[in-house]
Amino acid sequence: MPELEPWFVAAIAAGYAAILVAWRLLLRRWRLAGPHAPARAALGQQELLARRSLKALLAFDALLIVPVALWGVVLAVLRDPDATFPIVLALFFLLPVRGMLRKVRVLEAYRLRGLPEPSPAERTTGHEPLDRLLRRPARATQVTVAVIVAVSVAAWIRPALFELLEKRNAEILSGQVWRLATVALVHANVIHLFFNASVFLDVAGIVERLAGAARMVAVFWIGTVAATLASVAALPEPSVGASGGVFAVLGALLAISVRHRAELPPAVRARLVRSTGFVIGANVLLGFVLPRVDWAAHLGGVAAGAVLGWILGMGGEARAALSQRPVR
Repeated sequence: MPELEPWFVAAIAAGYAAILVAWRLLLRRWRLAGPHAPARAALGQQELLARRSLKALLAFDALLIVPVALWGVVLAVLRDPDATFPIVLALFFLLPVRGMLRKVRVLEAYRLRGLPEPSPAERTTGHEPLDRLLRRPARATQVTVAVIVAVSVAAWIRPALFELLEKRNAEILSGQVWRLATVALVHANVIHLFFNASVFLDVAGIVERLAGAARMVAVFWIGTVAATLASVAALPEPSVGASGGVFAVLGALLAISVRHRAELPPAVRARLVRSTGFVIGANVLLGFVLPRVDWAAHLGGVAAGAVLGWILGMGGEARAALSQRPVR
């Protein structure tokens, strides 16, 4: 192992210490620690659990994830292909912080007003018929993820299958058009598969409930084909992964939320538009910064999904649920 220069070791130690100081200051600013944090005896069960979960995540991020992310940024600046993994890993653990903090603040508001903690149903949409719809299992989403995982694992075991399904421009242009869709069935590694499957389960499940199973499946696969066509037009390198279809589903959810903004409860509309737009923007930006990321497929998927989501719109079950007067 090469010997590190003393100044380099000192810089790393100083940077790590700065991260820990910032972490402690953040805990105090968010009233999770320090003199302004509420006493444990004053907290309800849900707020106590939410605060503990957020503090644990922040500690994990400060001790490990933020240093890893900063190292990934350095590698990205140097155009090192190994930058992708640390930055994607960091995003996976940093993005939930915002939602967890919002949950703490909601529960804190109930406590400060002297109200009992809300039930899970009360913390969703405020519209009981829509709540029932959004709690239904998303079978088509689950089946799609199961197929993607099964084929991806099989392709790791049988490299010939991997080579047959991945996106290769020359083969597609010579007539192997199935690769436009099958690219979504193979992934580079476990982290790549886990990240795509996690986002898809979350987002596609909402689209399936709002638009219907058939429309969600159509958005995913048509979006995958459109994303791969964009990749073929812009990038000569082979690529794999379901991210083109995942971005299509994200684009569809954003379009549905905007098109039906008058029908959706204000809180649901704001949350869907804000969170979906943030995820799309952050990932598209990363696609231009990080090496070995198929940015063309991401853009093509978002564009195709947005068009399909706007055209297809909300399904009949969601319209029927929203037409019912909520029970207060």
